[in-house]
Amino acid sequence: MSEARIALFIDMDNIIYASENTGLGRFHVTPIIEVLKEKGRLIIKRAYADWREHHDYRYEMQDHAIDLIELPQRGRTNKNSTDIKMVVDAMEIAMSLKHVDTFAIVTGDKDFFPLVSKLREYSFYIIGFGVFESTSDLLVQNCDEFIYYNNLVHSQQLTSDIDKENIFNQLASATKLLVKDGLEFVPAYQIKKTILRKNPAFHAGNFGFKSFSGFLRAGMKHGYIKLKKNAQTGYLEIGLPRDQTEEVVPEQSVSGDDQDDDVFDSYISVLNSVGLRPWNPDIRRIIIRDFKKLVTEDRDPGNMVLSALIDDLADQYEKAGVKIHKSQIRDIIRMLMYIGGFKDSKGRLITSYSTPIESFNLSKALHWANTLCLLHILKYDPLLANPHEASKILFGSGNRIADLRKLISSISNQNLVRTTKSGNETRFNVVTDRNFAPWK
Repeated sequence: MSEARIALFIDMDNIIYASENTGLGRFHVTPIIEVLKEKGRLIIKRAYADWREHHDYRYEMQDHAIDLIELPQRGRTNKNSTDIKMVVDAMEIAMSLKHVDTFAIVTGDKDFFPLVSKLREYSFYIIGFGVFESTSDLLVQNCDEFIYYNNLVHSQQLTSDIDKENIFNQLASATKLLVKDGLEFVPAYQIKKTILRKNPAFHAGNFGFKSFSGFLRAGMKHGYIKLKKNAQTGYLEIGLPRDQTEEVVPEQSVSGDDQDDDVFDSYISVLNSVGLRPWNPDIRRIIIRDFKKLVTEDRDPGNMVLSALIDDLADQYEKAGVKIHKSQIRDIIRMLMYIGGFKDSKGRLITSYSTPIESFNLSKALHWANTLCLLHILKYDPLLANPHEASKILFGSGNRIADLRKLISSISNQNLVRTTKSGNETRFNVVTDRNFAPWK
């Protein structure tokens, strides 16, 4: 397989602003360059900005031989001139340099959606990079592959907004699609391409795994797939378990490479893999508390729907200078809606962002948000081998083991977990499935 030949375009104003205003600090291009070097050969590298404003970034760019495209600021903003210049240059390269087959675009701006769509029409492969909190979903879904900058610089585990089914189910679904005509195994790279077509934001790091092979080993460990290494090619191949309910025993040919196995011990990666972004517990409590205040205000019914309340809370935080992004609010509210946290005027659970809210119980919201996370941790690790880490995820401190035990006792009394003991070993078996609404 020939290597990709890549043209890199960086919208410096967008990526610098996004990085600095979402808690990631100073933007660094090096992690993006390293990712692209693994994917192919960088033919063209350009960064667009008013370099008088961003002169302190010049040296890092020049260290990577990136061409600095100067766009002096005129009037109040040069945003449009930056966008237009990038689009014109990209299309010129697409039309004139036939050896370029891949475009890497660093931005979160939805204004580049037409460019991405047009380049795909001409059969170019598009890799997008952007900050999770400020990247347009429209842009993400129209790239062939999208990698969140957050993950590259701080190993944050982020899922995409497309999380209607968890990523392991997508793995199993892609495998079922390709395993046919009597084939028992298919190459792993074919599975990755299939998942990316459905979810361009799929990147192993976004779900807490160090590599795609680490993600595959997790899928094997949880019983979604079988995994082996082809003796002739040395590449990993994937198949389906004969019985989806049986425990899948790792192949001898795979177990020799354990460099990613330590990631399986991270409860964070477990929650990300099922679409639950475990934001800092303090942030989660603040969002739920402030959301409760909005619900209790005297508001027009049309402004009592989840979508309007999320927008209003995001505006409040922005005006107050609170560094909580709208995407964080949306994630927490989606979790609360999932566990049955909101009811309408007739006492029915709300499952739509456009249904007016009548009631919302703050204490139950906090309790069931922690319960949902804990149930997935116990599904993954019935022995709860690391209670300190679980306590840190749920309560923000590894020293609240007593509170963790109280929560386990509470959900055991509600028959959500069955506890069994054998000698000094205590096992917590989750007896409810993922789709439960505790407030019915």
